[in-house]
Amino acid sequence: MTDAPQSSPQTPGELDVEQIKELLPHRAPFLFVERLADIVPFESATGYKAVSINEPHFMGHFPERAVFPGVLIVEALAQTAGALVVHSLGGPVSSI
Repeated sequence: MTDAPQSSPQTPGELDVEQIKELLPHRAPFLFVERLADIVPFESATGYKAVSINEPHFMGHFPERAVFPGVLIVEALAQTAGALVVHSLGGPVSSI
């Protein structure tokens, strides 16, 4: 598993974690999207979340073969969709 860099150069059509936090009320440890890319307003976006084996949900979720819990994957998808909708509607993003 590779870790994505925490702060990478932002390209047009991308939102970083600080911009996403302007769109969503979620905060750590319940924010499951750190970057949005490939944004097509009102249509689609790709959400990214870097995960580490040290995160608490891996401790009891099949410890011998850790997997990211499905319910958290669904939550990450919902947060990605929510950020896309708010962004598409002209939500409060300082600079894009």
